Amino acid sequence: MHSKAVKIGSFVGGVVLSLLLVVFAVGNYRGAIPIAEGELRGLALSLSAAIESLAGRDPSFSALSTFHARDIAYFSLIDSNGVQRFHSNPALIGTRVEDRRYAGIFSNAGIGEAKVRLGTGEEVYEFNSPLHLPGQTLALRLALHSYRADAVVRRARIGMVVLFSLLVAAWGMGGLLYRYARREERHRQEMARRERLAHLGEMEAVIAHEVRNPLSGIKGYAQLLQEQLGDEEARSFAGLIVDESIRLESLVDDLLVYSWQEPREQAVLDVAGVLARCRSVVASDAERSGSHLQKDRRGGRRHHCRDERARKGHHLHGGAAAGGGTQRMTARILIVEDDTTFRGFLKTILVSVCGLAAA
Repeated sequence: MHSKAVKIGSFVGGVVLSLLLVVFAVGNYRGAIPIAEGELRGLALSLSAAIESLAGRDPSFSALSTFHARDIAYFSLIDSNGVQRFHSNPALIGTRVEDRRYAGIFSNAGIGEAKVRLGTGEEVYEFNSPLHLPGQTLALRLALHSYRADAVVRRARIGMVVLFSLLVAAWGMGGLLYRYARREERHRQEMARRERLAHLGEMEAVIAHEVRNPLSGIKGYAQLLQEQLGDEEARSFAGLIVDESIRLESLVDDLLVYSWQEPREQAVLDVAGVLARCRSVVASDAERSGSHLQKDRRGGRRHHCRDERARKGHHLHGGAAAGGGTQRMTARILIVEDDTTFRGFLKTILVSVCGLAAA
């Protein structure tokens, strides 16, 4: 029980820790996106303030042509008609802007920002803000490279993927270790079971030597007395000794069957042969008493039995009745399907000769 509680606690603790790490990784990744956007926005505000300062001191905008920064993809000054009064690319000065993303500046909509893709295929951060100059207001369009901001998001994404991979690997290793631990536990249980079976085998040897041999002697002497005594009451007492000896032998045989360890091999049992052997055993007594034996066989001639010891485990109860007449020998086939008693060896066929009954 303690071991099971430890396993359940370890599993629950691992699940909780994994969930916390997943929440942390996902939160870190999601938090990196607004951080990167805030970094770009702050850089754009700083650069727009510098550009506004230069443009305010030089109305001809000639000073802006010397303004460079590694994060700027391009920048331009746009009037309300959409004409670019200045562009970092001199060839575009005086051209008209085709889009209307700058229009919100002149409608007091405030600054605008978006991710746009240039003709070169690069995705940049575009920042549109008002540029207040003496006597006029222009729209400043500032396009920034997003390399550094993207690197922040990319590092967070890589960290999340690495953490997920480590979690998957950790759970995989944990599953393998649990599997090996279960295998080792089953191995220990199997070794313990084999040890118990070995003890049962030792007990089988003791029973076979110390119990069966005396029982056989008792039964033999009782049968001898049963034949030699003239007193009918004494003969019946001797018969009781024989019957009880046979019953004890049957109990010992059951104990020995329970302790068998060798694999059971299925073989064919000839019921007619068993009956013939049983008939030959009692034939002499029947002839002496003037009785006639009649066979009554029910069921098929051949049946499957697990092993030789079970096939030889039949018993003959009783004897030929004195006083003549017809005696019937009845054979009964008993099919046992008990996993507990016979350790999972199903359909063990036991042949039991039930005895001799007067017809």
